[in-house]
Parts: sequence; C-alpha cells; structure tokens
Amino acid sequence: ALDTLYACVSGFGAPTIPPKPILKALPPMFEHKDKSVREKAKDITVDFVGWIGLPVVNSLLLDKMSDIMKKDVQAKIEETGLNGRKRTPTRLIRKLQGVEKERPPDSINEANEIVNEVAQDAPDNTIDTYDLADPVEILSELDKKKGDNPPFWAAIKEAKWTFRKDALKELQTLADVPKLMPGDYSEVQRVIKKLIQSDSNVVVVGDAILAAGLLASGLRSNFKAQAHNLTACILDKFKDKSTIVVRNVHTAATNFITHCYALTDVTDELVAALNHKVPKARMETLALLEEAVPTLGRDGAGPAMKVLMPAIVKATDDADGKVRERAIGAIAAFGRACGGMASIGKYVEKMDDKKKKQIEEGVGNVRGAAAAAPAAAPAA
Repeated sequence: ALDTLYACVSGFGAPTIPPKPILKALPPMFEHKDKSVREKAKDITVDFVGWIGLPVVNSLLLDKMSDIMKKDVQAKIEETGLNGRKRTPTRLIRKLQGVEKERPPDSINEANEIVNEVAQDAPDNTIDTYDLADPVEILSELDKKKGDNPPFWAAIKEAKWTFRKDALKELQTLADVPKLMPGDYSEVQRVIKKLIQSDSNVVVVGDAILAAGLLASGLRSNFKAQAHNLTACILDKFKDKSTIVVRNVHTAATNFITHCYALTDVTDELVAALNHKVPKARMETLALLEEAVPTLGRDGAGPAMKVLMPAIVKATDDADGKVRERAIGAIAAFGRACGGMASIGKYVEKMDDKKKKQIEEGVGNVRGAAAAAPAAAPAA
C-alpha cells in the first residue's frame, strides 16, 4: 500500500494527492518493525517536501518525530535536494489528459513536453501552505527565558541595543512558521511600532519591521488591525538609507496587502506615502504598488484605483527621474490588474505620447484575463 501511495504522491503530486491526512497518518509507519515500511514512509515524507515545502512538513510531521528519525529524514531531504525546487506532475488525472489524447507522444521527450503544456493550461492549483499547516502558539513563549538571555518582554526594554536585537530575533524565529495561532498580539504590535518609530539603532528598526512581516504572514486576517496600525510608520521607513530596512519594508508591506487587509483599507496611508517629502520614499511606495497590484486582480485593485491614481499620475511629473519611472510602472500595474488600457484610459488621456506608449508597453496584451483574476482576499 505504501508503494502505491508513494507512486501517486511522486507522480500526481499535491494538491491532487492531499498532503495533510497522509502526513498525519505516517508517524506509526516510522515505528514499524519492517525496515522497508520505515524507508517507504521516509520516501513519501521527502517527496512531499518537494511539493509543499519543508516548513509545512515540519509542522505536520517532523516536529512530532523522535530526534533520531527526524535526523534520518532531514538527511534524506538534503540528499535529494527537493526542498525549494518546484515540482511538475509526471502523471495527470483524466480531466487534464485531453492534450495527450489528441496527440499521442512519439518519445519520452515529447511526452514530457505534453505534460508541461497541460500543466500550464490547467487551472492554478498552487498550494497555500497556510491552509495545510497546524497553527503554532507563540505568545506564551515570549514570557520564557531562552538560555542566558532574559525573556522577550524584559529584553525588548533593555537600554543596550543588542538585547533588543536578540529579542526581535527570537520573535522572528518563533513567527517564522506557515501558520500562527490567533491571540492578542496588540502589545506585541505596540512594542514593534515604538521600535520602528523611535529606536536609534538601524539594525533594531530593520528587525522590528521584519518581525511584523512574519507575524502578518502567519496570522493573516487575524493580524488585520495590527497591520493597519503599523502601515503608516512602516511606509515612512522607505526613506531610510539602509537597503536592509527598505527591503524589509517591502516584505512586510507586501504581506500586509496580500494577507491582512484590502488595498482600500490603507489608501490614506498610501496617498500620504506617495506625497512623502523624501523622493526615495515616494519611489519605493510606487515600486511596492507596481509589484503588489497585479497580484490582486480587478476586485482587489479596482476599488482602490480611484483614490490612488491621482497621486500616482502626479508622480509622473515628479522632479526625480526614478519616481517618474516607477509611477509609469504603477499605472501599468493597475492596467494589468483591471483589464487593460481601457480600465486606466481616463487617467492617461492627457499624458504625452511618450508616457502613454510606456504605459501601453507595461500593460501589454491584457484583455479579459486580468479582469477575471481572483482578488487576493485575506485568509481567515
């Protein structure tokens, strides 16, 4: 039975073969008297790592194993190199076999090409690891002493910056899981906000922003209020000279937009950032919109466009060339998300021909496909 299960997992992959019930049922197999059963259970576990990633497999299975067995499986994962490598199914269920029936393969290479074609034409079945993982409770861990370091709540208030940095690193380690258990994170948010706004050490500021992004990724809509409260101060840090701080702002703000709230919830904060007195902050905010908006679809991007577009259009005449360039990209991003040039026509009609051409090139051949794209609604 395990041989058949392994063949299905390896060939069809996830989500065709649901990972969660299988991984939760495997632990007894690792204690089986028959070595071949134990080895096949390892093979199935390792193969799932290639489909859904190591963090989820850790959450569902590896963290519950004995240390010896866990070490064996981790060694096998490293040996195969599957972690982080995108997998493509080698077998297809019947509803996806239409292309193969129309054109029987003449060779193994042609068969592989057909499988890839069908995979590209099939509906997007990208697995959201958040849906698979068990939630992890971390708030109680913040009260515990870790080694020689004081507990988080004591360390975060220390005058010496290295204590605050270590406390934030501990929070990052705890929060860096696919799914966090909901709880009262309001005090954590207040501490993070204070550090972002007023800490004199750039390393601490960067780590505080990164921690906020990880909490947003693991809590999603359960972090909505906290994410909203952090948005303005985080966007303000786009002005920072530190590339690490700016990179962390992009990560955290993208997680907020993708997982915690709708774009319309923060239009005031975004408009303020688009009118920031520091050109770098304006440019990075436009870059954030350029990257995030196309992922939201018409339902996610369209309602915010009316409020944001005047400030973005204004930025196309900014004195700073980098701001102007990013403004063109942001307008094109809204066009891609909302169905093409027609959706942004009234905003660009008074622009000169050069800008219009750049925007048209950025939008590309989008028609109804983008309009039909689902909005990235925050997950519960």
